[in-house]
Formats: sequence, C-alpha cells, structure tokens
Amino acid sequence: MISIDGEERIIYFYHHWNNETNKDGLIFRREIIGRKTIEKYKWWEDWLIYRAVEFEKLPEPEKGTPEEAKEKLG
Repeated sequence: MISIDGEERIIYFYHHWNNETNKDGLIFRREIIGRKTIEKYKWWEDWLIYRAVEFEKLPEPEKGTPEEAKEKLG
C-alpha cells in the first residue's frame, strides 16, 4: 500500500488469492481522496477489467436559520 497523507492511496492486491470464496478479481485500487477512485480487475466473470468513479463536490449550503430556509421554499 502506498499512501500520500490525505491526498492519495494506492493498494495492490494479490491476484492469485482470488479463489472460490473471493472471486472479485480486484488487483489494483487507486483513490484520489475526494476526487476519484480507479480499480483494475483480472479474471472477472463478465470481462470487467477497469472501473473508475469521479466524485463531484457539492456547493456549500447557504447560511441562515431554518425559518429563512422555509421562507425561500415558499
């Protein structure tokens, strides 16, 4: 495992450990914290070899009281 504090984490898995009880085939996972996750597979039943997910930051909520929020909603 390679870890860069709070920014990135890379994990390598032993592909030969994928057996009858653990058939996911995951061999590599890279997490760019808060932005993206990448996974690579080997010998996956449906021929999946790569999967990536990108994350989007949500806008900061507006400050105010619950009553003000109710007024804005109508």
